[in-house]
Amino acid sequence: MMRMNSKGQAFSTFQLLISAIIALAILVILLSVLGIIPNLFNISQNPVDAMVDKIKDARNKPAVPVQGGKVNFTKDNRTVTTESIASVSGVGLEKEQICLSPGQFMGQAEIISKGQDGSKEKQWTVVEDGSRITYNKDNVQTTFTVICHSSATRLKTYIEEDLPEIKVEWMDSGSFKCKCLDNEQFKEQPCCLIVLKYSS
Repeated sequence: MMRMNSKGQAFSTFQLLISAIIALAILVILLSVLGIIPNLFNISQNPVDAMVDKIKDARNKPAVPVQGGKVNFTKDNRTVTTESIASVSGVGLEKEQICLSPGQFMGQAEIISKGQDGSKEKQWTVVEDGSRITYNKDNVQTTFTVICHSSATRLKTYIEEDLPEIKVEWMDSGSFKCKCLDNEQFKEQPCCLIVLKYSS
């Protein structure tokens, strides 16, 4: 039986509309918390948050390149470090087990030694062991790929044998050497490589 107000108008349509709006709002909040909304609508994310999300995914898929969404490097958010990624709960890796590569931006990157600031003349500044990457201009949108393996040795072999485009573009750049891929101390430990790519 339909309820009526004092003027004899039905309440049910209005109540249904309000219920639908509330349900939609709850769904959007839930999807945002789960990180689904940015991927669903290709919305840019904070680089560290996006990389943490994808590195967790890649750890469960050894030797499978996991594509990240769009990320924004801005004046307020221009640097990513392996420490900032490793310190997030649930990543399960030490900072030395993660490598940040400028990837397709290698030609626009200045490779510096640990402890140096760099000249900031190029668009990117990258620490030679892959522990820090900084965008030096106002802002840029990129994407990225994460590749993990059960050991650094296996990851390096996998990249060299099965992903030559990654080896050529992102690893063979003279002074840039990922710590977990090129250090005897870490060769039998899990290792994840994060490589930046142009945003399409």
